[in-house]
Amino acid sequence: MNFRILLTAIAAATTVVAAVAAPASSRLAEGRWIKVKVTSEGIQQISHRQLRQWGFDDPARVGVYGFGGTSLAHERISAGSDDLCPTPVIHTPDGRMLFYGDADLRYDLRGFDATDNHEKERTLAWRRNIYDDGGYYFIGEAEASPSCNIPAAAPAMTSSIVYTGHIHVDATDIDLTSPLSMGAVYCERSFTAADPYRITFATRDRVASEILGGTTRPTQIGYQLLVANEAAILPGALTLHRIEGPAAAFVSKQSTAHMTGYTVEEYARLYGSVDFSPNDADISGTLEISRPAATAGHTYYMDRHALVYPRLNRLADGDAQLLMQYPVSQAGATIRISDARPSLRLWDVSNPAVVSLLSLDFEGTCATTAMPASFSPASPGRLLLFDEDAAHYEPEFAGEVSLQNIHAAPVPDMAIITTAACEPYARMLAEAHERVDGIKVGVFLSGQVYNEFSSGGCNPTAYRRLARMFHDRDPLKFRYLLLMGSSDWDHRGITTTRSDEKLAIHECNVPLARLSRNSCYASDAFAGCLDDIAFENGHRAKMTVAVGRITARTPSEAGMMVQRTIDYIETPPPAAAHTRTLMVSATGDKYEHFEYCEDMTAEIERTDGGFVISRLPMIAYPSTAGSFKEAHLRLKDHLGEGRGLLAFFGHSAQGNTLGSGFYSCAIADILDYDVPPIALLATCNAFAIDRDFPTLAPTMVAKRGGGAIGVIAASRSVFSDHNRTFACQLAKAYVTARPGHTLGDIYRTAHNSVVSMTSSALCFNSKCFNLCGDPAVRIPIAGARAVLDAAGSDGATHAAQGLSSVTFRGHIENPDGTPDDTFSGTAEIIVYDTPVQGSVQVADPAAPAPEIIIRNTRIATATVPVSDGKWEASVFIPEFSSPGSDYAVSIDATSPSGAAHGYRSDLPSASEAASTEGLDPAPPAITEMYVDSPDFSEGGETGPDIIVAARISVPPTGVNINTAPLAGPTRIILDGSDTRSNISGYMTVDPADGSLLLSMPYSGLAEGRHSVTLSAANNLGTATQRTIGFTVRAAAGHASIAVEERPARTSATFSVEHDLGDGTEGLLIIEDHTGSTVRSQSSLAGWDLTDNEGRPVASGVYRAYALLRNGLRRAATGAAEVIVLRNK
Repeated sequence: MNFRILLTAIAAATTVVAAVAAPASSRLAEGRWIKVKVTSEGIQQISHRQLRQWGFDDPARVGVYGFGGTSLAHERISAGSDDLCPTPVIHTPDGRMLFYGDADLRYDLRGFDATDNHEKERTLAWRRNIYDDGGYYFIGEAEASPSCNIPAAAPAMTSSIVYTGHIHVDATDIDLTSPLSMGAVYCERSFTAADPYRITFATRDRVASEILGGTTRPTQIGYQLLVANEAAILPGALTLHRIEGPAAAFVSKQSTAHMTGYTVEEYARLYGSVDFSPNDADISGTLEISRPAATAGHTYYMDRHALVYPRLNRLADGDAQLLMQYPVSQAGATIRISDARPSLRLWDVSNPAVVSLLSLDFEGTCATTAMPASFSPASPGRLLLFDEDAAHYEPEFAGEVSLQNIHAAPVPDMAIITTAACEPYARMLAEAHERVDGIKVGVFLSGQVYNEFSSGGCNPTAYRRLARMFHDRDPLKFRYLLLMGSSDWDHRGITTTRSDEKLAIHECNVPLARLSRNSCYASDAFAGCLDDIAFENGHRAKMTVAVGRITARTPSEAGMMVQRTIDYIETPPPAAAHTRTLMVSATGDKYEHFEYCEDMTAEIERTDGGFVISRLPMIAYPSTAGSFKEAHLRLKDHLGEGRGLLAFFGHSAQGNTLGSGFYSCAIADILDYDVPPIALLATCNAFAIDRDFPTLAPTMVAKRGGGAIGVIAASRSVFSDHNRTFACQLAKAYVTARPGHTLGDIYRTAHNSVVSMTSSALCFNSKCFNLCGDPAVRIPIAGARAVLDAAGSDGATHAAQGLSSVTFRGHIENPDGTPDDTFSGTAEIIVYDTPVQGSVQVADPAAPAPEIIIRNTRIATATVPVSDGKWEASVFIPEFSSPGSDYAVSIDATSPSGAAHGYRSDLPSASEAASTEGLDPAPPAITEMYVDSPDFSEGGETGPDIIVAARISVPPTGVNINTAPLAGPTRIILDGSDTRSNISGYMTVDPADGSLLLSMPYSGLAEGRHSVTLSAANNLGTATQRTIGFTVRAAAGHASIAVEERPARTSATFSVEHDLGDGTEGLLIIEDHTGSTVRSQSSLAGWDLTDNEGRPVASGVYRAYALLRNGLRRAATGAAEVIVLRNK
């Protein structure tokens, strides 16, 4: 057997194995428990004295439970044990408890059929826990005599082969840096020609090859380097030379791997080995490795190295334990140990979760045992020889563990895994789901999840195992998993200082993909992938349950996201919004963003032609000096109309700015609209979950009065052509969703569709897309169909003439197509203009300009009653932009029993408009207009954020609401220059008299005098206008308020600070999440959690602020968040 050591990651078997059945109750449900941390693999000792100090009266009855830190390193859901398994212990006569401890690093000899481009030879397989820097065990009172916990394995010696030696490994794997900041790839340090890397080595009890079985097994130093690329060129060969050590036997071999397609922001791996001739003389020396002096554009890092050699089976002087490896298949062969003594013990630690004793037969100074049948080159044996009487490693105290029992929890519809800081918000969200949606939500602390499902160590596989347990118990009920808390790619805090609790995220550990920022995804979706798929195929794993995350850099930010989610649950938008989509595309890249956006649009139209699709191509809206004023107005108007889906295609800057500044976190914060859509951001890093910089996804989900209810966006760099594929699958999932479907259902369906495709590149790209938001949020979707029967007064459909009234008639159908004559409510009829040819304003000289067609521009609307499933509306239509082309109509009906939707885009228009002779030219009348409140007086004072409200009566010729860019004369003007022409999205119809109600927000106004002019025109162009003035006043003083209790269960205590001086009077105001005042009082000290009527308020998030006055000076505090959580 030719023996060679090369250092690389081992590929686990791809066979799907059923997960271990979860017990009905956790071991941690009763008793007393202490958690300890193991940082070095091997035998650990805890003194009986220490056990007594920890509260165990009878140390001899104490046992150890857990499986350490590396069993889940390859993310197999069946690895280790569900809950905590007992591990063998020995209680020694001198008062110590000994047990085997698995830390965060494990290496063994294993066969490997390499598919990379260097060799197919023996490999040193490393298992590194990239999520925690140790292994954990639990100390508790044993169920039986601890000495009985050691299963004996004594196979018969049936072979004549005798092993007096073993393969010994001295490994060095030091993680100090990660140059490209990727969670699964770390190195020790860089080196250069001037500052080379030196490996000092020495063997101990080295034996000749024949003693180990007669085959050639050289002593070897193997090393693995990583080369960080700053230029798209291949690195040069290394320089190796010996400083000291055996000269004649020095042989250098070096190979490269994974160089094909080597590009910027990737690692290359270099492997090498140095062989020494086999003999029984110990050797020592130093090997120096340096990079070529001329290799510019690269940085070389030492990743790991190991000295591997045949060694005698004996504990050398001063050794307390010895790890012996056997990558052979020789069941029944004799393993002989030299210099044996009665205190020696031999344990099989091949599987850290199933440690067993090998019985030793002592004869003179030797001891023998038989090789287990489980040993093989593919599954190497690892035997730990140790002296029971010697001193061993001492684990670290990691804390006392409170009793817990997640295993006994009832199966929920959704599980929330949260940090302790975010737990109050998680319980608020759970209560809202149970109260409004009738679903059961379980809330579990991440530390407790780790204790029961990953032996106490941080590992996202614990989330999968919890989800698998609930799913196995009731697969029809358990459907969603929500993670609440932030994350960090550097889970172990090697390169960063972590002061707050984080939730783990699955970092791509696929051997090739993890070396590049272009494929090393960070995926929450993996927590919902419940098949026992091997880690190297993780990019192809499908979600069984939908996973989302509410992430924030501070708990209060998470609270904002939770409260906006509760707002949506309690007051969902109208179902009509679901059928209205907005497609936004950026400039550049030969118009590919526009084209890919059009592809997604076409996918929606092919799948379901009943959706109203609006486009916002940035190539049609040039920026001026970095300002996107016109495009921003169009964006705000579209979103103001209510959109269920918002899609963006283009580039981003660090995930917080899209389209060269068109959209950013700052802009998201100031855009106000009523209906938060689902957003797809088909760009790079817009949801960089494991990074410390702000990104768009959480900003949008946290924004109240705007933003998005959920954002599907990438955690890494992604490719636009692959984004197109993902977007098209998301489009299918979105338009085929039915009533009762959730945000998570849509995301899971799209995700699984893409990872089922054959292209690995597509799978890697799509694994980057995560859901920011609550996956259990139900999307309001119309269950019935609104049918347009006729567009004409005689009951038939005729070509509609502009500047005339058209009568539309229709009915409501059940989902099965039968008429629903029980449907009674109201219907909103919207007429859309004929298609208009747009023009490219931002040209790309590298490609021909595409055709832009503007569709679905609103030109008229009406709200009419629906009675017994039938409706009729007469609508005055202005001139069509393209007479003779087809126009469109949408119908959205609502009733107490549900909603219905219909859309027709094939209605003919006449080639000429009707005559205006005889039409009443009277303009609309602006009957009311005020700022913030009907009590407002001309010239009154306001704050910097206002709402301009107005009521407009509708004349026979209608009100011109054309939403084409700068098309209609109905507009609002701030300070004589800031004109907003597309305001239909801020208008609603008063069903009582048919008048239009305008509610136009402005924010961030400067202090001083301002005016607003509203101009309202009919469809003949006759207009009227009205102007009001107001003064923005800023507070002269400064004040702040803070609350002590988080959460507040019986009362809330406030501290108010200000600079107004003595004698200041104040008013404390408490608002609920809708902004309504629930309590106002003169006392600023505290609140008894009741409203103005003395009734206890419900659990939820409230805002407390104080208005202060001292003479002519005034001040107002910002809002303090009060979390009210009632005891159940």
